[in-house]
Amino acid sequence: MTSKAQLLNTLDSLVNQRVTVPTNPYGGQCVALIDNVLQYQGLFNLDFSYLNAIDGLSRAESLGLKVTRFNGANNPPVGSVWVTNCLPYHQFGHIGFVVAENPDGTVTTVEQNIDRNGDALYNGGWTRKVTRNLDSAGNFSYIDWNAPTQQMVGWFELPFDGAGDDLETEGMNKGDYFIDVSAYQSADLTGICQASGTRNTIIKVSEGVGWLSPVMAQQTNTSNCIGYYHFARFGGDVGTAQAEANYFVSNLPSRPKYLVCDYEDGASGDKQANTNAVLAFMDVCKSNGFEPIYYSYKPYTLANVYVDQITARYPNSLWIAAYPNYDVTPHPVWEIYPNMSHTKWWQFTSTGIAGGLDKNVVIVGDSFKKKKEEEDIMNFVVRSESGAEGWVAVVNGRVFGIGSMSTVDTLEGVGAKRLQLDDGDFKRFLESQSNDIKGVEQAIREANVAVIKQIEDRAQATQGQTGK
Repeated sequence: MTSKAQLLNTLDSLVNQRVTVPTNPYGGQCVALIDNVLQYQGLFNLDFSYLNAIDGLSRAESLGLKVTRFNGANNPPVGSVWVTNCLPYHQFGHIGFVVAENPDGTVTTVEQNIDRNGDALYNGGWTRKVTRNLDSAGNFSYIDWNAPTQQMVGWFELPFDGAGDDLETEGMNKGDYFIDVSAYQSADLTGICQASGTRNTIIKVSEGVGWLSPVMAQQTNTSNCIGYYHFARFGGDVGTAQAEANYFVSNLPSRPKYLVCDYEDGASGDKQANTNAVLAFMDVCKSNGFEPIYYSYKPYTLANVYVDQITARYPNSLWIAAYPNYDVTPHPVWEIYPNMSHTKWWQFTSTGIAGGLDKNVVIVGDSFKKKKEEEDIMNFVVRSESGAEGWVAVVNGRVFGIGSMSTVDTLEGVGAKRLQLDDGDFKRFLESQSNDIKGVEQAIREANVAVIKQIEDRAQATQGQTGK
């Protein structure tokens, strides 16, 4: 089945094109865009061929889709297809997609044949991305496009992946790791991901309005890309910030959950102007259907922007960097955590592996919905504070002793959480995870204490290795 992200990505690829279908002789009509996407793009296999836009809801009902009529208070959700009445101008109606909900209450739409060209009824127009406002009277008016206001009739929703099964797949849990990479790293991230213990990545796409990463597509294809970042050059200029954001958005290799404004250089002397520019950049990301994130260092942030204004509009949107040193640091040193409200992610090192690699940990996780029939099982690799018993794994409620540090690394790489517990709590924790008391005792006996020496040897081998 098709995800909402796949639909939005397809729509982005069609903007500023004249979209047609073989069943409609009148060229790039608004309904041709709908039919092309729903029937001919390989997404839904839904027949919306050769009808007037005003009949779109009836067709959707006949196909078993969820249809909602406008009641003065409801709004079409992202990914839905809306229908409007265009009287008194003509009786055919109009139709398009909602692709984003904006902070100011407006929505971003993708729709076709709104250029008001003289041959619109015969040759149609082009696909455009525009901003609209829907008021309680049903007036669906354009904010940034010269076209008449229409009356909202209603909308229908599409059968996306996960519809009705209470499942949401995008995002990360608290404690998850991810790395961020740029053109400094190789195009194929397979080896780097293996070395770092995570496939989650945020990838640099652009800088200013004149630089694009030559490896961003390959990096996307060889990792689990959860977001992209842009290195900001706009200082305190709102217009330049918007231009950079549009440049960023228009050059994305795919459509992940997050877009990041990397603001760590070139701030102006006007703190409020800097803040306004950052928010303008993030607003463009939001208007295009992404979750915006602000990245920087704590001292730079406090000196150059009013961070409370950013988090007031975008709660839990901070990605803050703070490192203990430049030694290889595969796990966070919590003593130097940059304690800032609304921190979502912490970049805890620039040397996650030898040779340099930014590594991050999730502080505020995303909200996940699980299938009702599935249990939410957490796996662990555990050792006592003294290390006397070595490492023990807890996997799907069963415990076993670990004989090699590589096994610890492998389990962490697939999501197991590392714990170091007080000696007195170590056994009690394991017993709380399993009803097999004898099995717990055996796992402790089998745990190889030599693994501790492997950790110490590894630390010594990487001591002093820096660089990026």
